[in-house]
Amino acid sequence: MKPFIEHIDFSEAQSSYRYLKLEVSSLDPYWHYHPQIEISYVKEGSGIRFVGDHIAAFTPGDLLLIGENLPHDLLSENQGPGDHKEVHVIQFNKELLQDLPECHGLLPLIEEARLGLHYTRPAPGLLHSIENFGKLNKLDAFITLLKLLTCLATDPQRNALSTISYQEQFVNDRNTARIGQVNAYIIRHFDQQISLDEIAKVAGLSPHSFTRWFRQSFSSSFVTYLKQIRVEKACRYLLHTTWQISDIAYRTGFESISNFNRTFKALKKMSPTAYRKRRYGE
Repeated sequence: MKPFIEHIDFSEAQSSYRYLKLEVSSLDPYWHYHPQIEISYVKEGSGIRFVGDHIAAFTPGDLLLIGENLPHDLLSENQGPGDHKEVHVIQFNKELLQDLPECHGLLPLIEEARLGLHYTRPAPGLLHSIENFGKLNKLDAFITLLKLLTCLATDPQRNALSTISYQEQFVNDRNTARIGQVNAYIIRHFDQQISLDEIAKVAGLSPHSFTRWFRQSFSSSFVTYLKQIRVEKACRYLLHTTWQISDIAYRTGFESISNFNRTFKALKKMSPTAYRKRRYGE
């Protein structure tokens, strides 16, 4: 998979925004970015989200505001052909708000969204409006979009996701294909042992050059990044299977239980057992 800048053409729709409703059995690797701002709401489905250098699990109800040129991806869990994923997406240009004096108060939110924003407890009414966005006529949809942004701007329960250094690096980096090839390879093979020589070959670099390039591009070492992906996948297994923790450790690429427990606790500030019990309210 080679990542690319997604070109979004509003002229064909004769609209200042674009709405998409994705209904698929799986969300495959699609590491991309675009100059438009994006509201993304996951109604159904779970997996791992990537926003800049941020990696975390997503679940139904996940709501994001993605800023301009910020790379992002949603990777679903492979739960079988009968599985259903539903994602609602609204995209628009920042100029839409810049050209309307009444909307200038929303520009700080757009600036904040350069890092990607995750809304931890979005109002049910807001999610309902996004879900029904495609049923509205163009004028009502435009008005609803402004109302949605106003709600997002006043909702204090939001967290920034990526880092400034990563976003600036990505936007300035012309070799975006290398970033996507490496990221896609890691996603496909995280449950296997990936050596430095192996991943360096994917990038077309020597191990020494790869180590330096990876840290500059991902704001993390390769080893740390791989551990993050493995732990997030382990979180999904802890919540959605009854597998033994030892099985989960090996299924996510860890060579020993002790290494898995140590890494999990370092990233999640609790043990795998405590994570499973807390989420199930035991």
